[in-house]
Amino acid sequence: MDEATVIRLIRRDIREPVERRVSAPDILQSIALAINDLGETLQKANPSHFTVRKSLSSDTHVFTPPTALHRSSRIWDLMCNAIFISGAADDGGGLIELTTATAHGLATGNTVIVHDIVGTVEGNGTWKITVTGLTTFTLDESVFADEYESGGKCFVDSSFFDKIPRKPGSEDLHYESGSRYRWFSEAGNIVVDDAAFTNDILIKYTYLPTTVAEIPTDFQYGIVSWVVLDLILLPEKKDPKFPDLNQILQKHMRLWPMYDAKAKKFKLSEESDNLSDYTKRFSI
Repeated sequence: MDEATVIRLIRRDIREPVERRVSAPDILQSIALAINDLGETLQKANPSHFTVRKSLSSDTHVFTPPTALHRSSRIWDLMCNAIFISGAADDGGGLIELTTATAHGLATGNTVIVHDIVGTVEGNGTWKITVTGLTTFTLDESVFADEYESGGKCFVDSSFFDKIPRKPGSEDLHYESGSRYRWFSEAGNIVVDDAAFTNDILIKYTYLPTTVAEIPTDFQYGIVSWVVLDLILLPEKKDPKFPDLNQILQKHMRLWPMYDAKAKKFKLSEESDNLSDYTKRFSI
């Protein structure tokens, strides 16, 4: 269900198919609040479903965390720099073929994690690849659907990334020569406590959903119920429209608690925290 469908269902049930009393911004604001409410419940019930691993790049040892970050759980040294993507297209057979800004150095059979592509969003995820050129490779079993717009990075998944521990104690302690680097938070940034650190880092973090698409399909109609309850306005009982609108109100007063209760029990298969276990799923 996309946002346009959610809006259409909301307008159908508040009996305002075109903008009159309820404006488009009113509906969008209410949808955002509903996603936040439902998203917090779902994320609390099953944090692993809202867990992402992605690389962070920096010209220094200071990294800007993802805007959607809710809570970081682990940080690793990527032991290299992520590969920047400059394009995505149909390879001629329906697969997604990615183009990198520079020679990628990848090998057929590598498992890569792709993220931050805008446009060809179906390319974001974990894939085995087939190399097609110095700066191109296809994502095995992918399906190209949307035109590439911008952005994207990828890195080879590995079970050998070094975990960077968080520095305990005072946040203003700094790197001591000869000691193993750690990370700490400073001014909202992730700081690797070594000014000479030049690699990108890999972060695993949980996030709170902000779009309809990020809410699991089975719960998306709950957004409709939440917003209808927020925006529906009953006329006086003597009004001919009262019975119809009251019936709709009663329906959603039953539905929303059901979605809320179901969200509190939300569980799916959980990804292991162990990177080697995760990688084995893509091994032959």
